[in-house]
Amino acid sequence: MIHSSRSLGGPTTTAQVHPGLFTSFFAQQFQQKPDTDLIIGRAAAVAVDDGAVKSVLVHASGEDRIIEADAIVLAAGPWTGKLAEELLGDKIGRRLGVTGHRAHSVVLKTKEELSAHCLFTSMTMEDGSAGEPEVYTRPDGTTYMWVSEM
Repeated sequence: MIHSSRSLGGPTTTAQVHPGLFTSFFAQQFQQKPDTDLIIGRAAAVAVDDGAVKSVLVHASGEDRIIEADAIVLAAGPWTGKLAEELLGDKIGRRLGVTGHRAHSVVLKTKEELSAHCLFTSMTMEDGSAGEPEVYTRPDGTTYMWVSEM
């Protein structure tokens, strides 16, 4: 039984990003610029001197590489806080305040073309358990479904 519903916006006020396509697009754009390198790897350590970043140690393609830097951007989604603590230590890393929580997701391939709508729900089951599933249809013919553990 549905108790209430409301619209959060429309095509002119909202947008949806497919994480894989978004990342691939920006990686391709970046690689087209002169004097750029794209390194697929994992940051293992950040060297800081007198409060300023000096370099990043990266594990990439089976080897370690030190990359000089004067600034870094940590962009690891819900893992950003954990990564910040690993790279910068608890005292500094925790100040970011970025946390994640356990969730389950599935991507479905649909035969029919679906409308570009998202569905955000808050559900209480007959046994009293609750969940907040989210459903995102994508222009590539997939539907992403996500639910956090409550």
